[in-house]
Amino acid sequence: MKVHKMEQYHFSNRLGRAEPTGSYETTRNGNRRAITKFMVRYRTEAGTIVPEKWLEIARMCVTETKSENLYQNIIRYISTHCVWLKTNAEKEEYALNILLGRIYRHWEDFSLDGATEHTAFVFEF
Repeated sequence: MKVHKMEQYHFSNRLGRAEPTGSYETTRNGNRRAITKFMVRYRTEAGTIVPEKWLEIARMCVTETKSENLYQNIIRYISTHCVWLKTNAEKEEYALNILLGRIYRHWEDFSLDGATEHTAFVFEF
C-alpha cells in the first residue's frame, strides 16, 4: 500500500510519445512494424499518470478536503489573469494543478476569501 499527499499529484510536465498498441502491420516492403498511438502522460511525484486518472484523483482531492471554495476562487482568478486558457476543460485542469501544487500562495493579488487549506491523502492498494 502506498500513501501519497495530494501535493504529490501536482504535475511538473506532460510527456507525449508514440506507444505501441500491440498490433502490427506489414509495410509495402514486407517488413513488420508495430502500430503506435500518441499518448500523453503527466509526470508527478506520485508517478506517471494518464490525464483521465489524474483528473479523477484531483477532483477527488478537492471534494475530500472540502476545498470547493478555494477551487472556485482559483477559477475566477485564472479567468481574468490567464487569457490563453480558452475552454472550461483547460481552465479546470490548470486550476486543479495550481490547487494541488499550492501555487496560489505565490500570487501577490490572490486572496483566499475565507477558504481553508486542507491536505488529502490518497491510498493506492
